[in-house]
Amino acid sequence: MAHMISKKYDAVQHFLFSTEADYADRIGRIHYPLAIVFAYLLIVKVLGPLIMKPLKPFKLNGLLIAFNVVIIFWNAYISYSIFSYLYGAVKEGRLCSVNTTDEYYNNIYRIMWSFYLSKYVDLLDTFFFVLRKKQRQVSFLHVFHHSSVIVIVWGLIRTMSTGHYTCVAVGFNSFVHVCTYSYYALSAYGGKMQDIMHSKKIYITFLQVLQFWIVLAYMMWTKVSGCEVINVWNVVLAVFLLSLMLLFADFYAKNYRKKKE
Repeated sequence: MAHMISKKYDAVQHFLFSTEADYADRIGRIHYPLAIVFAYLLIVKVLGPLIMKPLKPFKLNGLLIAFNVVIIFWNAYISYSIFSYLYGAVKEGRLCSVNTTDEYYNNIYRIMWSFYLSKYVDLLDTFFFVLRKKQRQVSFLHVFHHSSVIVIVWGLIRTMSTGHYTCVAVGFNSFVHVCTYSYYALSAYGGKMQDIMHSKKIYITFLQVLQFWIVLAYMMWTKVSGCEVINVWNVVLAVFLLSLMLLFADFYAKNYRKKKE
């Protein structure tokens, strides 16, 4: 029993803290993220609401502010790192010629790994909704976005499918997360600040939709121009981004256009 626990501990330590460049091997098989996603869905959609039903909602303002600040700085680091790399690639004239023998994989996969781990931390966002009895915010769009992105990023790392279109997607998504969680952090102060931020929510949703347009347009350009080869997993990424764009656009229409009318 002790040997089994020690083995599992070593595996977790390797997964989180190893400095090896072989991320495709380190990330493991698909059943690991799928198991976590299944547990997440079970807790936030079934067990959590059931447990919280007889209880009063928790007030987590201080915890929410701290959590959101961590996410803001984490995503700011990822976005800055990605766009710094892309800027360097443009300056060197190799935006369309990824050389897998240089430091590309060491740099990009290190950033992608950080991005992947951040998606697990993002799941806490939903747990906070459940603890605060804000179950209406645990919508299909919310849980689909949080759970499916883990599987998508797992696939990109596992198949080593990180062309520049993936970098653009990760860079913009991290930037949008900086804006989104800044909104959440300021809203957590409550009172007048919450009212001010609520009136700005439309811009956050618009920004979320805009990122998908930009990334999909860039992916289309790389394919049409012959800049990069798109593999099967990148097609999955494109379909995923398109589905998110439509879901966020539908949310935007239902929550903002109807109010104007």
